Amino acid sequence: MPVSYDNKLNNEVIKKNFKVFINGFQNSLNLTDNEMAEKLQLSDLSFQEYLLGKMELPLLSVYEILDEYNICFEAILHNSVDYRALAQQADGNLNYLPERYQQSANSNRRSAIYMLDYINSKYGYHQRLSLMRKMQLNENHFVNPDALNNIFLPLDICKSLFENGSKEDIIGMGMHFYDYSKESIVAGLIKEARSAPEAYEIMFSGVLEKYVERNFCWRIKSISSETCVLSGKLNSELEEIGSQIINQHMCLLRLGFASSITRFINQPNARVKKISCLAKSDKSCDYHVSFATKNSYNQFQ
Repeated sequence: MPVSYDNKLNNEVIKKNFKVFINGFQNSLNLTDNEMAEKLQLSDLSFQEYLLGKMELPLLSVYEILDEYNICFEAILHNSVDYRALAQQADGNLNYLPERYQQSANSNRRSAIYMLDYINSKYGYHQRLSLMRKMQLNENHFVNPDALNNIFLPLDICKSLFENGSKEDIIGMGMHFYDYSKESIVAGLIKEARSAPEAYEIMFSGVLEKYVERNFCWRIKSISSETCVLSGKLNSELEEIGSQIINQHMCLLRLGFASSITRFINQPNARVKKISCLAKSDKSCDYHVSFATKNSYNQFQ
């Protein structure tokens, strides 16, 4: 929690935002004042006094609601609670995605699944759970790898990891794609390759689009027995929000992801270097891949 208090919400900004939350929570669940008072473990009179500004909410009552309804404290502070998602999930529709992750759903859920699996394996389940709550998501959202979401879901995971980790951590998360996928349908398709160049041709000529994401249109710009250049342009339907989704976090993730492809055919991670970027006003995001003789990769440049 960013701001610490003994047992009362006695900061004016916090009190104001919590009043917005209590009102939104009550309306989204269609609760009467009596029912809302019961949720807060208050008497009807105490709840009315709270609404009139004559008393403050006990933190314990607030936290129990946050725990029960999968809401993080920061979402209340920033007025970012998705009340429709809250209501849907409270009504038993646990697979309902917050609106932020719905529109232009061009990503298969397996991307977010392998990213969360990395966080779980490196930092533990508590960190995974905390991140899911921050995004108003739960384990039910990560059962079906072919369910759809938009690019903001993996982007938010990357941003959260970057806040608590490093650039190398995000690259490592991208490389974890192999560790998560090595027994999957994706692995079965790539393992048919007889060489590193063929493995990249399989991944970037259909497998990526069908099983991972369609936010970018990817192609192999050039390829030889030792190297290839991957080139991606933003899907035209996402151009209006390009400034929100083209950033170093996703670039770093793709460095690790692209590096991991050779591992599906029992070769070391490839070396990958970013050579052009849409964020720098280049025409495309291009990555130079060297099929390595030892396990290494270049950081984002």
